[in-house]
Amino acid sequence: MCTSGQRARFFVLCFALISTLAGRDDAWAGAFLQEDGRTQIIVTSTFDRSDRFYTASGKLQPLAQYRKFEMVTYAEFGATDWLTLIFAPSSSQSIGSVGADETADRYARVEAGARARLWQGDHSIVSFQTTIRAPYAFERGLPPGLRREVNEADARLMYGYSFEIFERSGFASAEFGYRLRAGVADEWRADFTLGYRVTPGILLLLQNFNFVAKAMAPEPYKRSHKLQFSGVFDVTDTWSLQAGAYATALGANVRRETGVVGGLWRKF
Repeated sequence: MCTSGQRARFFVLCFALISTLAGRDDAWAGAFLQEDGRTQIIVTSTFDRSDRFYTASGKLQPLAQYRKFEMVTYAEFGATDWLTLIFAPSSSQSIGSVGADETADRYARVEAGARARLWQGDHSIVSFQTTIRAPYAFERGLPPGLRREVNEADARLMYGYSFEIFERSGFASAEFGYRLRAGVADEWRADFTLGYRVTPGILLLLQNFNFVAKAMAPEPYKRSHKLQFSGVFDVTDTWSLQAGAYATALGANVRRETGVVGGLWRKF
């Protein structure tokens, strides 16, 4: 069980990250690359809870409550006009029930990799991205089924399309990938993003995150389909704020999570 001092140190660290890092207004454009020499940094925080579980047949049933707070810093740098470098450290605290007790997991991890352009047209782009993800500090308290501190390698093919409707810009992105995970089942991934700027200062994002993992003893087959809706609001020419919500819409052998997301973005 975490102490008040440990909670305080954790949230001080999160506040420090928010205060020193930033983002940009075409974030999550998926397949699109950064311009040569340009950097984007996005800080997002999420808080979710779960007290229900999708069975193997996709039906919901009650389960002991689980809560998680996560802070992710996502940075991209345009090394050339065809290659974007990626670096994304994160920290997380999860609290769940084990028997009659409440216990916590805390861990940090880092993700690094690159995205390369394979083809580009007037409004479309195809790119390939690969990253590695590894934990570098963690404190275990939860059962293995609720932990995610394993080493991972992710590769995905990405397609992006930019458009204009009613003189407002938008984009769509589709990503299809495979994630290798050490010691646990690998995952097939498919993520989709639709963004549309309803006013010059407001960007709306609708996102869908999906994974499927085969059974690997002692863990069963799993699948999860999440929906997230958020808005990005320009405060100045260089700073923006994001707010939204998400939920697991469908699944099998996974928890149903509902939560909120907030972000701080800045243009470079």
